[in-house]
Amino acid sequence: MPCSGCRVLKPRNPTHRRARAPEAYRAALSAVHSVVPGGRWAAAMAPLEIKKLKRAQAAWHRRSTHFFYKLMKTICILSPVLMLSLAAMAAGPLTPPGAPAPTMKTLSEIEPRKLISSLPFGINEPGSYYLAGDLTGTGGILIAADNVTLDLAGFTLKGTATSGSGIKIGSESLPRKNITIKNGMVTGWQFYGVDGTYGTSVVLENISGSGNRSGGAGNGGGCVVGTSSVVRSCSFSEGVNSGNGFEVMGRNNKFTGCHVTGGFNGVYSILGFNSFVDCTFQDCARAGISAWACDVVRQCEVINCNLGVEIGARGVVKGCAITSNGGSGGGVTTLGVGAVVEANTVAGYAIGIQTASGSTGGLIIKNVVSLSSVRNFEIIAGNKVAEIVSAPASGAISGNTGGAGVGTSTNPWANISY
Repeated sequence: MPCSGCRVLKPRNPTHRRARAPEAYRAALSAVHSVVPGGRWAAAMAPLEIKKLKRAQAAWHRRSTHFFYKLMKTICILSPVLMLSLAAMAAGPLTPPGAPAPTMKTLSEIEPRKLISSLPFGINEPGSYYLAGDLTGTGGILIAADNVTLDLAGFTLKGTATSGSGIKIGSESLPRKNITIKNGMVTGWQFYGVDGTYGTSVVLENISGSGNRSGGAGNGGGCVVGTSSVVRSCSFSEGVNSGNGFEVMGRNNKFTGCHVTGGFNGVYSILGFNSFVDCTFQDCARAGISAWACDVVRQCEVINCNLGVEIGARGVVKGCAITSNGGSGGGVTTLGVGAVVEANTVAGYAIGIQTASGSTGGLIIKNVVSLSSVRNFEIIAGNKVAEIVSAPASGAISGNTGGAGVGTSTNPWANISY
């Protein structure tokens, strides 16, 4: 039995960590457990034995800690080597197999194109063609195939007074389709800069020209299109001896963002059913726009032409600015039944808005007409015309309010005259 002054200690498990404990530690444990094996025992041992047991336990902890430290140090040292070895195995051999071969495709492989280096030139096969410099010749480029793209690449085709047209698409017996012509100039040709009379689904983009119809006789001008074509951002400047800026020989064509200076008519549309949007026509000897049945003219500018806009039966002129410094004709003239003239600003013509004989059933609303030398409106019976209001002059204004208004009418569809 233990004495009254001794502490009662709970013995450790006899097998606890015995496999890895040092010999001195295991011997001390065996001596203790041999006294009271597996039960509670008294700590009435000599102080020397207790010290030995503690020293043996501390030595075991030091050795295990030292071993773990050496193991981690070895791993840290070897980790970069192992990673490099794995990377080298994944990357394969470092010695290249041979000189590198080209992997990129050439431009001709990506977009096969044929160079036009002299004039005259005939295109007889579908494909893409281009210029590499300005060209002058006694004949132009004849497109005698479908599905052709012609890129002028910013260069100029220069003609003479006997050289025909700069670019001609097809013929009456062999019309052509799906043609794109872009990015260049056509100047000085006998007839047209671009003759697309016999073309269908033609796209003209960023084409400009000047001085065409240089022969001074016959048809000619900047450009002529056939059927279902698109003309974008094209510009022609023609002299007094020239023909029309644009001629439209067929239907379903669309012009956007185009510009004509000079010539006879800015645009001359024969068969109708075409549209002209956001275009400008200036200083034309006759009309800025001469459009016929079912044509649509929208948001265009006509500046200083003798006639402003002529529109045929069921045509529409809307949102245009039409001004002149003394034009002898009409600002807007309807030439057939059912034409719509809406929200235009017309100034400086002999007659601002007029209807030709037989032009009935039209609608004339929301226009502003001023400064006509003869009269602002000349409209025959049988048309639908919103109230025409004479805008009075205002007195002097200095501040944030004032003005005499635009007349007595409150009709939002009213036409304004002054």
